[in-house]
Amino acid sequence: MLPNLADWIIEHTADRAKPLLSTPSGEYSMEDIGRETIRYENLLKPYGSLKGKKVGLLVPPVFHYLSLVFAVNRLGGVVVPISPYFRKEDLGALLEFLDPHVVFTAEQYNGFPFAQAVKEWAGGSGKQTVLFRLSGDGKWTEEECEGVERPAEAIPAHIISCSSGSTGVPKGIMVTTSWFEHNKTALTLLHEFAPSDRLFSLVPAAGNYGLSVILAGLYNGVHVTVAESYDFPSLVKLMAEKGCNKLSATPSLFKALALFAKHANPAALERIELCALAGEPVRDDAFAVFSELPNCKFRNHYGMSELAGLLYSENDVRDGPDMKLLPGVSCKLVDSDGDTGEVAFKVASGFAGYYKRPDLTDEVFRDGWFYTGDIARLSEEDRIAIVGRIKDLIKKGGQQVVPAEIERLLAAHPKVKQAVVVGAPHKILGEQIVAFIVPERQLALQELYSYLEGRIAKYKVPDQLKLVEQVPVSQGKIDKVTLRKLAAAEFGGV
Repeated sequence: MLPNLADWIIEHTADRAKPLLSTPSGEYSMEDIGRETIRYENLLKPYGSLKGKKVGLLVPPVFHYLSLVFAVNRLGGVVVPISPYFRKEDLGALLEFLDPHVVFTAEQYNGFPFAQAVKEWAGGSGKQTVLFRLSGDGKWTEEECEGVERPAEAIPAHIISCSSGSTGVPKGIMVTTSWFEHNKTALTLLHEFAPSDRLFSLVPAAGNYGLSVILAGLYNGVHVTVAESYDFPSLVKLMAEKGCNKLSATPSLFKALALFAKHANPAALERIELCALAGEPVRDDAFAVFSELPNCKFRNHYGMSELAGLLYSENDVRDGPDMKLLPGVSCKLVDSDGDTGEVAFKVASGFAGYYKRPDLTDEVFRDGWFYTGDIARLSEEDRIAIVGRIKDLIKKGGQQVVPAEIERLLAAHPKVKQAVVVGAPHKILGEQIVAFIVPERQLALQELYSYLEGRIAKYKVPDQLKLVEQVPVSQGKIDKVTLRKLAAAEFGGV
């Protein structure tokens, strides 16, 4: 296990005066990050030992966020990243669940008063809470909320990241620093890092994967430019200014960036030699965008918030969806039907279980194997393709339907820009199929029904088709939780 993230990265940096991190807010060297890390350590030391204490970080500026992660981890505290895209309800649910001892928060972000919301939670908790608020001029103010003392916890982890899961209920994923060491190896292989590279990361830094992209780049001496918002015109300009030649993104965020770059600054995107995609499946509608960049290599990466990197596409994704195991990873198919079944993995990557949910840990983590809930197909050459999720499976009248199959077919229609399929309750069938369609141009729903007829089994044809201007995205990925709620509200019980 690594001693701590700060020393792991800083001690490995040959030229600490060289600018290695760029954001919309500025450009920073490892010396800058090291000094800021020490400043935060000194800010926290008066409050005693951090061992067993949780420190929430709701800090959009990446330079401050990274330095705080280093400081809290070096002092033995438990880092709790908080997405700046949360709002009052989901923020309150996360804070209540994780119950941090200390919270660093921006005064406001994108017009939402985060500091006020956090203070309301702290005051209502009835417990001692230390709040640090970052004002617009970059200064921190401290405030102590009175109440009973929160005890330190014997937590076997250095970071607790939260995932809403398929139900929307917070799920605290506990990992050690080994998670980032393993993912550094995966990301180095995926991105083919060289010290001369200049990487642009669109992955949210407040997630484990986004943080690991930054750390892997810095470890390899790569100049990393990180987005702090999704103002795409500004991001295209920043990517061009920094001369980025490699890109890390989710497929959805890449498509959005490519759309703006095509009209604003095509040369910025044409400079990209390799694009690493992760976080969601690469859908067929993305290939039209890929074809506009024939000199760029597109690679896919499959991993989990629990286990870090597991699979990667050795070749360009345009050559097929099959991936190979990353070093140190084993896999097996469970309840397989021939060459297809649920895939389970074994890897020593630092997963320490789910916070306050040993039952959930035991459910998915058995005898050293993690049961993913993903459906995979294994080829004769030991290549693996992820074809769907068990939780996404729609059970309609006793038949199991894989949404990804229908999504791929719908997205192949010339008038369909994007298609997302979810299940909704049905009084007779149990579940029905609902497809949300983002049209490329004017489209009549009957055209889609005629198109699907004869192409897939009748029971797989969506029961409901709904045209929408866009689908919701959360932390760079399609938000199927919200879509299921929308489908249930509009079509549930029909």
